Amino acid sequence: MAKYPKIFDCDPYITIACKDAERTDMKKIMVFIVGALFLGLTSQSLAENKGEKISFSALGESGLLSRTLRNVIPAEGCLVSYDLTLPDFEKGVINESKIGGWCSGYETSPTPFTSFDQFKGLSYDDISDKKFLNAFHCGYYLLLKLNDGRYLALLPLVSAEVMATISVYQGAPRIKLCTFGTDAFSGQAPLFSWAYAKDPYSATQKCWDHALQSKFCKDNIQWRSKKKYPQMYNYLGWCTWESFGGDITEANVIKSINEIKESPVPVRWVIIDDGYLDAKTPARGGKSQLLSFGTNDKFPNGWQPITSLKDDATVKWIGIWRNMSGYMGGVSPDHTMIEIKDHLMLQRAYKKENPTRPAEWEDAMIVKPDDASSKAFYEAMINNTRQSGFDFVKVDFQTYNFWMYAGTGNAVNSAHQNNKALEEACKANNIDLLNCISQCNVNVFNTKYSSVTRASVDIKLDNDNMARTVQSFANNMWWGDILIGDLDMYHTGNDKTAQYLTVARAVSGGPVYISDKPGHFNKEMIQPVIFNDGKIIRTLAPAVPLPDSLFIHANKGKSCFRVIAPTRHGSCSIAAFNFSEHPQVDGIISKNDYPFAAAKEQPYNGLWPIPQEGLVVYDWQAKKGARLNDDYVYSVDRMKGKIFNLSPINKGWAIIGRSDKYIGGCTYSIDKCSENEIEVTLDESGPLVVYHGGQKPRASEGSVTVIGEGFYRIDLPIGEINKKITISLL
Repeated sequence: MAKYPKIFDCDPYITIACKDAERTDMKKIMVFIVGALFLGLTSQSLAENKGEKISFSALGESGLLSRTLRNVIPAEGCLVSYDLTLPDFEKGVINESKIGGWCSGYETSPTPFTSFDQFKGLSYDDISDKKFLNAFHCGYYLLLKLNDGRYLALLPLVSAEVMATISVYQGAPRIKLCTFGTDAFSGQAPLFSWAYAKDPYSATQKCWDHALQSKFCKDNIQWRSKKKYPQMYNYLGWCTWESFGGDITEANVIKSINEIKESPVPVRWVIIDDGYLDAKTPARGGKSQLLSFGTNDKFPNGWQPITSLKDDATVKWIGIWRNMSGYMGGVSPDHTMIEIKDHLMLQRAYKKENPTRPAEWEDAMIVKPDDASSKAFYEAMINNTRQSGFDFVKVDFQTYNFWMYAGTGNAVNSAHQNNKALEEACKANNIDLLNCISQCNVNVFNTKYSSVTRASVDIKLDNDNMARTVQSFANNMWWGDILIGDLDMYHTGNDKTAQYLTVARAVSGGPVYISDKPGHFNKEMIQPVIFNDGKIIRTLAPAVPLPDSLFIHANKGKSCFRVIAPTRHGSCSIAAFNFSEHPQVDGIISKNDYPFAAAKEQPYNGLWPIPQEGLVVYDWQAKKGARLNDDYVYSVDRMKGKIFNLSPINKGWAIIGRSDKYIGGCTYSIDKCSENEIEVTLDESGPLVVYHGGQKPRASEGSVTVIGEGFYRIDLPIGEINKKITISLL
C-alpha cells in the first residue's frame, strides 16, 4: 500500500494525506477557473484534497473549528474538504447559492429538507466545464432542528485568505475550504463556528459571537449595532433603474427629481443607477468596460446640474451606482485613468454570469491583487463620488468581482483586499455604502463598516417577488447579526405585488425605496410606512422568520410564511404572508411567538420572557384586537400580507400606537405609567390605539372611540411632532 505523506500541520484530531503521484500531477494541472483561464486542466472529474471526517459527537456545545495547513496546493480552487457527521435531526435548512447552484452572490436562498438524501439527486452534468464544480451548491449557513428538540447552527467562516462553505454533495454534508486560486497555502484556517441552543436564534447569535471574537474575522466584521446606519435610509427613497433602466440622461434625471420634489409622496433621497458611465464595448463584443469614473455623453455637463437640485426640505440626499470591477467587463485596456494605471493588470476573464453555459472569455483590466492597488482603485472611485456631490454609493456586482480573480494566486485574498479598500475609502470620504450582489460569504465577511446589503435578487413586476421576499428574510436570519437586509426597490403601483411588498418592507428594519416613474407613486400604498416628512417607521432590528417558517417551502403546503421584529417598549410586529398556491390560508398568533422578537436584538440577552400581565394583539387590517390568552386566528389571501402588533400589558395598560401605521409600536414613547394614568409622546400625532382591560379611559385631547375587547382609539389630528397625550381612567 502506498504511503501518504503528511501535507497538513493539524489542530486536534486531524491528519490529512495525499498520494505522491496524485500530488505531483496536481501541481501540473491545478488551477481553478470561474473567472479566469486555466492552463492544462483537462480532467472532467472533481479533484479534491480530502480531510478527516469531523464528528459533532466530539465537539462541545459551541465553538470555532480551525485547521493548520502546510503548503497545500488547491485542487480546482479547493484546499481541502471535510465530511461531517451531524446529530440526528428532524428537519433543517441550508442557505445556499442559487442561479443554477452557482456561487454568484446574486441569489442566496433557503433550501429546507428533512433528510440529506434529498440532495442525492443533485447533478453536475449541466456544468459545461467541470472546473466550476467547487463553486456550486455552496452553503453559507446551516440550521438543524434536532430530534432532542434543540437547534444546531453552523456558520462557515471566511478569513482574509480562505473561505469555507458547506455543501451536501451526493447526500453527504461536507465543509469545503477554498481560495479559488493557484498558490499553495500554509497557515491556520477557520472552518466554521457552531452552537447548540434551545432556540434557533440563540444558536445563530452564538456562532457570530465566536466569529467576531476570533483572530480570523474580528478585523473584518462588526456587530450590526456598532455600525453606522446611513441617515438617508431612515427616509423614503427612489431609484432610477426600474423607470429608465440604462436609458438615463441628464434631462430625464433632472425632470424626475423635480417631479419628485413636487410629489405628495415625500421621497427624500434618490439613487442614480447604471447608464451614465464613461465606458466602451470591446471591438470583439462582450460586456462594456470602464474608461473612467466620469460620465458619458448623455451627461454632457457632468453631475453639478443634478446634485445641485438637493435641498433639505425635499430631496436631501443623492447617491450613485458603481460597479465593483469598474464596469461589467472590468476596466478597458483603453482607459484614461492615468493615476491608477500602474495598479491595474490584464486578466482573461469569464464573460457570462452562469458557468452552466458554454465558456466564453474576454480580456479585461482588473485591480492588481495587492493592498496598494486595491486602495488606489477604490479611493479613486469613492473620491470621484464625493467630489461629484454624491452622499452615498451603491456598489454592485461585488461577488462577480471576486470571480474575476479565480485562477490567480488567491481569489479570496483579492476579494478581501478589494472589499476592505472599498469600506475604508467610503469611511474616509464620509460616503455611505450600500452593498449589492454580495450575498456570498466572501463579501459578507468583509463588511467592517457598512451595515446594509441587498438581500434578494432584483424585484420585478412578476410573481417571483414572493420567493424574493422569502429570500430576503432568510438572509436576515443568517447575517442579521452583522447586517441589515435591503429588500430592493419596488413598484407601489403594481396591483399584484405592491401590498405584500409594502408589508415586507415595513417590518424589515431596512431601507424602503420605490421605483415607479415620478407622478405614478401610490401614496395610499406607502402611507402606512412613513410619517408626513417621509421618515420610515422602522423596527428596532431586522425581521426574521419565526421558527415555524424557517423550515418550510413557502410556496408549497398551506401555511403562512411569518416573520417577527422587535419594536419599542417590549412590543413587536409579526407579518404573515400567503405565498402558497392556495387562495386563502389560515394562521394563528400565539403568545408563544412573542419571545422570538428578540432574535436580532442587540445587545442580545436571550429570548424575551412573556410579560407577567400578559399580551394583547392588534390586527392592523381588521382594525381590531384581543387579549392574547388563547391563539388569535386569522386568514390571509394569496399574494397578500398582514401585520399584527403585539404589546405587553403593564399596570393594566397596553399601547398599540398609531393605528394608521403598520409598525405602530415604533410611533410612540411611554413617559410615565401608573394604574390610573399613562403618559405617551407620539413621534407624530394621529389616531392612537390603546388597551385597558378595566374601564373606558379618557384622553387629555381627542375623542375616544370604543373598538371592543378593551381597545380604544383616540382620534387626534395628524402631523404634530412630539405630541404629548395623557390617558387616564374616568
